[in-house]
Amino acid sequence: MHPGVGHPRTRTRILLLAVLLVLSLFAAQLVRLQGLDAASVSAAALDGRLSVTAIPAPRGSITDVDGAQLAVSVERRKIIADPTLAEDYVLRDDEGEVLAEGFAAVAQVVAEVTGEKEADVLRRLEEPLGEQYAVVAPDESPATWQELRSRSVRGLSAENVMRRDYPLGEAAARRSSAGSGPGRCPPAAWSSSTTRSSPARPARRSSRSAARGSGSPPASTARRRPGPARTCG
Repeated sequence: MHPGVGHPRTRTRILLLAVLLVLSLFAAQLVRLQGLDAASVSAAALDGRLSVTAIPAPRGSITDVDGAQLAVSVERRKIIADPTLAEDYVLRDDEGEVLAEGFAAVAQVVAEVTGEKEADVLRRLEEPLGEQYAVVAPDESPATWQELRSRSVRGLSAENVMRRDYPLGEAAARRSSAGSGPGRCPPAAWSSSTTRSSPARPARRSSRSAARGSGSPPASTARRRPGPARTCG
């Protein structure tokens, strides 16, 4: 008599076949990941671990002959927010009571710390530059960002930026900007080319050219002398 499904030997065989089927599926998936799709899977994993961050390059300081700084680069912070995270933020007082929620709560904290207008911060959150990118405070000091960071506002982060400052005012700004840039010098250091025109010389006709009535001389001649190279002290 053939044993039924309830027989221990039959159940063991069915269980063994099920385990082998599952293991074969795992083996097929492993072959696909490590063999057939290895390059694409590796590239996707690398893209997930790496990110591109723009590092601002500080410009050098410009000083006058006495060493006073005319133009300097100052490190600043651009405070940005992720609206998809900021909309879930809840502002509470010391007793745990809810004061504000969502964008209104974030705008209230940012305005309190940075001095920005709360209506402007709220508008920037409601009209972001991207789905997850909104500039709530474009130019703040590192100390201000640290204070705002201590508030643990959900969705806020900061980007490093460099700002050009002129300690001696606008006059120094114009003076330093006149000589900024590659190959540029202040107007006082420029020296242009000199062009001199010599007076017309009387024509000299040979007896042969006079007999032929040809060979008229030019009215004037010009000499162009290159000026000295532009250098900045």
